[in-house]
Amino acid sequence: MFIKYLSVKLLQYMCVILSVQTISTNKEIERLEKEIGKLSRQVMLQQLFIEEKTRSEGDSGLKQTRILNDGSKPYHFPTTRSKRGVAAIHDHGHMKRTIGVGEFVAVLNGVEFRTRHNDPELRMPSTTSSNFLETEEIPFPEVPPEVTKKETVAEQVQEMREWFRAFKDQNHKERDYRKYFKPVLCYLEGMWVYDNNTDILEPFLSDRHKLDASTFEDLEDKIMFTSYGGRKDGMENFGWLPKTIVYTENGKSPSYAQWIYRIVCHPLKHDLPLNRLRMIDDLSSRMMFLRSEEEEMKTRRARFKLNQRDRQEWKERFDQSPGFIDSLMSEIPGLDNYGGNLTDEALNLPAFCPGKEQKILNTAYYHRFYEEVRPDYMRLSLRKRAFSDSNLFMSMTSQQQVAGKSLNYCTKEDSLQKKACKSYHQRWSYAVPFEIIYLNPLTNWNPYNITYKGHYKNDPEAKFVTENGKRTGGNDIHTAYNGTNSWYFFQIPQSFYSGNENKKGNGGIGVLDENGKLRYTRASGIRVFIPEIRGIGIIRQRYPIMPLYSEGNTAYKEMESLKDIVLENNNYLKMFHNLPKDENSDKLRKNQIKLSVQRGITLIMSMATMSDPGPHTHYVDLSAENVNALKSKKKLTVRSSEDSGHDHRVTIEYRPFLKNPFVMTRCDHKRKCWDGHKKLLLENVEQVQEQDELKEDKNDIDRPENYKE
Repeated sequence: MFIKYLSVKLLQYMCVILSVQTISTNKEIERLEKEIGKLSRQVMLQQLFIEEKTRSEGDSGLKQTRILNDGSKPYHFPTTRSKRGVAAIHDHGHMKRTIGVGEFVAVLNGVEFRTRHNDPELRMPSTTSSNFLETEEIPFPEVPPEVTKKETVAEQVQEMREWFRAFKDQNHKERDYRKYFKPVLCYLEGMWVYDNNTDILEPFLSDRHKLDASTFEDLEDKIMFTSYGGRKDGMENFGWLPKTIVYTENGKSPSYAQWIYRIVCHPLKHDLPLNRLRMIDDLSSRMMFLRSEEEEMKTRRARFKLNQRDRQEWKERFDQSPGFIDSLMSEIPGLDNYGGNLTDEALNLPAFCPGKEQKILNTAYYHRFYEEVRPDYMRLSLRKRAFSDSNLFMSMTSQQQVAGKSLNYCTKEDSLQKKACKSYHQRWSYAVPFEIIYLNPLTNWNPYNITYKGHYKNDPEAKFVTENGKRTGGNDIHTAYNGTNSWYFFQIPQSFYSGNENKKGNGGIGVLDENGKLRYTRASGIRVFIPEIRGIGIIRQRYPIMPLYSEGNTAYKEMESLKDIVLENNNYLKMFHNLPKDENSDKLRKNQIKLSVQRGITLIMSMATMSDPGPHTHYVDLSAENVNALKSKKKLTVRSSEDSGHDHRVTIEYRPFLKNPFVMTRCDHKRKCWDGHKKLLLENVEQVQEQDELKEDKNDIDRPENYKE
């Protein structure tokens, strides 16, 4: 009995000990979970620090390509260019849809990454589906009926040349080339997606390359190994794509996100004249091979930019409003594809369309600028995405795979001493323009009626084009390609071009037509330069317009300023501390005096009269071009500076019969500013200080006989 009693007591004692140990273990586990949560948050803050530092040191854009050469000067080592071209662009003209783009390092919204060899297919976001990363083929332009109705191949060749002459000369009067030469805007897009530790995600298609890894962790191991030893993957299928912690669940368990990117294209809605594009004079690229600007233009290393405005005349300008590139990028949808429709209402400030009063912005499309309504003044104010990134375009998405961010935002306490709080959860993707490609009728032109047998991997008939390597495009019926497929795409008559491109077939590739007859052809795919056309010359098809990361750096801006002063000194004489002394000194001084007259001015709006938001003024900066336009009896609409939490969109006219000739005729789409600024725009601060004594003669300002529209 005693032994039984002792056994029960011993058992109870052991249970107490185990219970105490369990409680102690649970507390230790909970403590460790909290510590893991704290460490995870610290890692998140370290990632934020790196991204913020990267953002502050440059803009979104291209940063580096692979170096393959040596030299004695720093500019002999390429940064954003390889020997192939800017961003390592190159040709795969023998392939139907492949755009040649090599490896490069880029930055998007502070995230730096290194791509694999890209070679993307010419594809666009889906027009029928909202599925994540789903794309479809961009249709190629049709062949002009004036070409196809010709009875012989020789006549078709001659007529097709005339269409290319019209495109090169940008002359659409006799042959409206705009129907058959279609501009496509390609863009580099990046996003954070949730990392589910599954098979690697390949975000875009390529017939030649894909990430050589089973998982992203496998890819990371390969990058760490090759970076440690300085090795290169022979197929260039490795890429550095960072990973981050996006949040901690219940403050304990970290959740990871993986960075992915893709290169996609969008067919523009309207024609893009070639005079809207101009080569950027990158001196380091020219110095590498000692090329003139004209010589550089003829290479794949040339980089271009779009005019700030959709017009033929180019003017260097300081601007505060969306430019031409904004209108083009606004056609491109984010990850919700073309049917996307989302709004950004974060921080209780809905995003509106810039330049359009009270119209909500569809943030599912790419944009840089937006407007918001100040709740205290109920007036629109222009804003720009990012703190100081001139190149970044952003788009919201509803795709669940995209890693988002949440915020519980509380406003000031109300009369009941309670805070009004609202929760937001948003997902975003980022993009920069990459290049303009002018598609043309050559891809669909098939005067020899050569049979296209489909995709070289997916369609069974496609393998008969080469017969397992027996046919190589030779100049006899036994070695010529038996038709074409997506990899071996040759159907342009050899006679269309001048000169030799390949030793086979006297410069052409041998292909059998539908009747088994041997035809000499050239590649029909996308190229940087279309080979020389007999009687017309060489035509550029691809125009790289990608921005550079370094453009946001202070040293780069100083260098660009100095470059303009040195290379165009007659246009910037007033920037010299001392004018150059030579036999032309007098002429230079006269030019400087003349230039000082043709300068921009800063106008000041009169003091506001409304008690809320209180007395304040705004500045309106006008370039020399603006001043000349106003003096030519033209109206001008510009934005003022932001003061007292708002700005104004003002329409200005020049009325020389007034003492203060610059008159504001419209303010925020109305006749008067809501906060009481007067119509006259003043040219110095003293006038603003004395404005109480300055009386506007309304009859003089608005008298129609004194001013003609």
